[in-house]
Amino acid sequence: MTSTCSVSGPLVLVATIATSSATVAATPARANEAGVTLDAYVERVLAGPSARVLDARAAEGASLVEGAGAWPNPALSVERQSGPVAEQTTGSQDAALFELPLVFPGRLAAVHDAAAARGDAAAHERRGGLARLRLDATVTYLDVVRQQRRTRTLADARDRLAPIVEGARKRAEAGESAGGDRLRLEVELARLDDDLRAAASDAFAAHRRAEALAGAPLPAFITGEPSIAPAPARTDTGRAELDALTARARAAEHEQSAASLRLIPDVVVVGGPSLLNAGAPDFAVGYAVSLRVELPLFDRGQGAAAGARTEKARVDAERAQLVTSYQAAFDVARRTATDRRERSVSFARDVVPRADALFSSASKSVEVGGDAGTVLALVDAARTQREARLALIDLEAASAVADAELLFTSGAWDAPKDPSR
Repeated sequence: MTSTCSVSGPLVLVATIATSSATVAATPARANEAGVTLDAYVERVLAGPSARVLDARAAEGASLVEGAGAWPNPALSVERQSGPVAEQTTGSQDAALFELPLVFPGRLAAVHDAAAARGDAAAHERRGGLARLRLDATVTYLDVVRQQRRTRTLADARDRLAPIVEGARKRAEAGESAGGDRLRLEVELARLDDDLRAAASDAFAAHRRAEALAGAPLPAFITGEPSIAPAPARTDTGRAELDALTARARAAEHEQSAASLRLIPDVVVVGGPSLLNAGAPDFAVGYAVSLRVELPLFDRGQGAAAGARTEKARVDAERAQLVTSYQAAFDVARRTATDRRERSVSFARDVVPRADALFSSASKSVEVGGDAGTVLALVDAARTQREARLALIDLEAASAVADAELLFTSGAWDAPKDPSR
């Protein structure tokens, strides 16, 4: 993967990641495509295979309501009894019986409400899953950009060192300097080449991970470090995970109610016409009626009610624990984001310019033919400059990741609620 980024000064993280924009089609990369921005990449991921898995799970949860709490089906049966009938030695009796179950409507309504609540929970879990997917996409993008910038920084460092090494070779060939100076510089250049190859490999791997998450080939990313919007001052208690647990607690309540209502017995009414054929030309028409009542003497739904009751207690405990942990996580994320931002700004202001000045001074000393110690000083200065610039890239990327995690922890990335739920 070819990278074109360059090291710049401190980045101020104040721009906003768009949370809703036109969906970018996930198409294979083309040579004339512009670099992918963070917003465009996030939209690709939110329309990619991982998002479709979340959609399928939500649809699976919504399907629970189909048929839940429906009235039991009636039944029709036809019976024939042959043999002696009344005073006749031959004949038969036929009956067409219609069975109609009578169930307490409140229990059916509770079963339906429980299924609807679990469907709501699945929808809220999808919202939370999309927020997590947005965070994963953002962190993945930031890692790709970080690897691209590291590769470009190492390539720039090689471009600065290579002419100095070539000059040392010429001076050594002309007998103007010791051969050890040239060898030391060549070793440093070879090590830099190895670092550059490793960085290019890491950049390729990061880009392939990004393509896998998006589910499509992608062109190179925009090489500047993206900036992340400021998070709200406090956490939002209406988080998707909390809403999902609330819905599951509501479902458990309805299921407990449905189980308790099994104390009201089910009734089945059976009735229909009965035809009596005694072997004579005429036949008699009568009727048959029966009533069947299920007596809840042993199984009164106590097992299902106990299970629903304990599930609600567990879900309520999980929700209370999550509310507490959300605030703590938000405080930690906010402190981390602030510290990393301040560190990256300070590093760019206080460290990188001095490392650049150190390398400039050391390289001039070698060019004018300083003593042997200047070669070691140059090698140290080159390494110091390179490490400082790479450290700044890592700090800026870590700062952007911290800002993204802060937004996720605050609940700002949770998808909007469905107003019908």
